[in-house]
Amino acid sequence: MRKTIYILLLILAIVLVVVGISRLVKKAPEGAPPAIKLVTPEAVPEKKLLPKVITLYQKGEGESDLAAFVSKELSKQKGIAVFRTVNVLDEPQMASYFGVSSVPTIVFILPSGKIYKKHEGYLDKGQILKALTFMGKD
Repeated sequence: MRKTIYILLLILAIVLVVVGISRLVKKAPEGAPPAIKLVTPEAVPEKKLLPKVITLYQKGEGESDLAAFVSKELSKQKGIAVFRTVNVLDEPQMASYFGVSSVPTIVFILPSGKIYKKHEGYLDKGQILKALTFMGKD
């Protein structure tokens, strides 16, 4: 009996949420332009797509912290690549997705979204910049 009541209350709550949301959403008048325009990379040819460099590290581990620092320093230089540092303890799903077996791991991703290279271990600024140079040649 209790289960039935809980299910009915849950259904009622869902209906109330849907009705509330539908009242908040206002429909645009007929013939009005859409409120949100999707911009594709092809629509903005002057905007250069950059490769991505993801540094997966573990905070508190010497070499790993150093790799995160280098990544953050390189991220200050505009137009090279998009840099991201990820603490694997905070985001374990990222470590799982990239198949990280040791930290630091640096993943180089082409502008197309394909993984170009995955390096386990520390790389200094020069080595990362060299890898980015080679990415542009492939």
